[in-house]
Amino acid sequence: MYEATTTNVNIDAATGTNRARQIWQGGGRTGIRYGLELLAAFLLIGAAAVTVYTSTMSSLGWGGARGSGITVPVALGKTTKEKQVLLLVNDATARYLAGVGGNNEAILKPWRNFFMQEKIPFKEITRLDAVRAPAASVLVLPSVIALSDADRKRLLAYRDAGGSVLVTSTLGARDASGAWRGYDWLKEFLGVTITGEIPREREERHLNLFGDLPFVQSHGVAERIWLGMQGANPLRLRGGRAAGSITDWMRSGGGTDAVAVAYDELSPEQHYARWVMLGFSETTWEFQRNATHRLLANAIAWLQRTPVIYPATWPSPYRAAQIIEMDTEEGFTNATHFSAMMDKINATATFYLLTEVARQHPNIVRTLAKRHELGYHGDTHVSFAGQSEDVQSKRIATMQAQMREILGDISKLTGFRAPTEGYDKTTEELLLRAGIRHHAADPNRANTRTPLFFPSTKGMQEQALVVLPRTQMDDLNILPAAVEAKAIASMLKSDFDGVRQMGALGLLSVHSQNFALFSPLAAAFPEFLDHLRAYRHDVWLAPAGEVANWWRERERLSYKVRKSANKLAIDVSISGSRPAAAVSLIVNHPRGGTALQVRPEKSNTPLPAVRDIDGLRSAMVFENMRPGTYSYSLTFASADIK
Repeated sequence: MYEATTTNVNIDAATGTNRARQIWQGGGRTGIRYGLELLAAFLLIGAAAVTVYTSTMSSLGWGGARGSGITVPVALGKTTKEKQVLLLVNDATARYLAGVGGNNEAILKPWRNFFMQEKIPFKEITRLDAVRAPAASVLVLPSVIALSDADRKRLLAYRDAGGSVLVTSTLGARDASGAWRGYDWLKEFLGVTITGEIPREREERHLNLFGDLPFVQSHGVAERIWLGMQGANPLRLRGGRAAGSITDWMRSGGGTDAVAVAYDELSPEQHYARWVMLGFSETTWEFQRNATHRLLANAIAWLQRTPVIYPATWPSPYRAAQIIEMDTEEGFTNATHFSAMMDKINATATFYLLTEVARQHPNIVRTLAKRHELGYHGDTHVSFAGQSEDVQSKRIATMQAQMREILGDISKLTGFRAPTEGYDKTTEELLLRAGIRHHAADPNRANTRTPLFFPSTKGMQEQALVVLPRTQMDDLNILPAAVEAKAIASMLKSDFDGVRQMGALGLLSVHSQNFALFSPLAAAFPEFLDHLRAYRHDVWLAPAGEVANWWRERERLSYKVRKSANKLAIDVSISGSRPAAAVSLIVNHPRGGTALQVRPEKSNTPLPAVRDIDGLRSAMVFENMRPGTYSYSLTFASADIK
């Protein structure tokens, strides 16, 4: 759990907070000059009491990876001065901060610690007039709030020559004398507009990194990174490509207006210059140092044009996944309205049935079973958490027996959702023994927005228990905040848009008692489903069981990267006894304007399909690949070469 004020922070790394159903609204102001907030950060940095959450850091190096997106950097060529990292120690910024009681060393020290801990060679520079732009050099601009006109021109020239930059917080908001200039030059330099700040009172301090993007692959999708309540307010960015947003713990309030990490590659005329911008200051790193260091290390690797290979989170060509389920209990007959709406868009829903109520409506159950997925919501609407193993075991046997009375064959009922989201480790162990293969859980279960394996079953493939955390507001969250159908639809659409933007799993839960034919929730749903339908080309709308099956399927793929001289090669292994589904590996290109070419190293080796994603990444799609190990060489050719 955590409690946060402006003076102290205490974080529970496992759960984040127990206030998941409370933090939904907040107001704020924008337009505060960042320099004043930055000063507050420097004055506080020595006094803030911080409990640092230490997460296990994925190592950067050669080797294989399975499943969860471990970073595997693949450097072509030697590490030379052409891949140098330069840290600007800016005199104008130091003078300005000293004049208002601040200290530029509070900005520089976290960078020096980062480079030392990650063993990344770097060089500090105080002048930009001698900086050149080798193809893989990186210039770090650490909260450089003050810039002279001459340095602005030098940075523009560096960019146009193809140089890469990593920018933190604001850049050039003041001139060399410290006078306020605003943010217009940042837009000229990177195409980024600062649209405002996220004030403290909104309690939005969780950075969520988006899935399957070039430099966030070693983080879980929408993994929460706590930035603390001290220091400068995070900035809202617009421009380039979004890679992360700042939200509250439940990830509400995200979307395009909360982007805090952005990146892009510029045009061929600018020699494919690359940039990454982080809309938060160095004073926030200590709260989750290892997670922040992973982000920085991966950003530098991408800016240095290092190709990286990592598993896709979702089946090709989807960027996100969406489950819509109904807790079917009181108001059981309302399931027919919900089913009809899902049928209209040709989508399969999941119905978790409270079996003591389902027994009273056998015909509805049989009708639902013809078109949709059915699962268990327990025998009675009482939490399983804290009950003895004997009591829980009998309850699970009862719910299965009651469904067997209605359907006969219950082999397809392999999902479970605990009543009141109340369960414990004993519950999941008993579910596994009873043949249950997925469990739709509560929001506290994961710090990421993806499925996970019940720990003791990872690697068991078809027999593994997959946990699907509820990652969205449910109707119990929404209805107290929105009465009219239009407002409810707006909240549903906004939450879905956040799922899509993050490349995440969306699990939307509604309750049958709130879905009466003319209820506000039922009236709002057609508008929401129409919105969702517009994105079915890149959001996978699937029942819970299919998503759980995919997560097991994805685990069957492993790989090992090999590198020698300028050659990049990969060994791909498919485990199991049957052909794999459309599992994919994503490959970062060293620059735009190139096409990934994959060649087998042995004859009769099946080729994966290669799909360009966005000019900066391609997917190698292994469709119906039989179990075994396959070796390929990878090259990047200019896209205009046939």
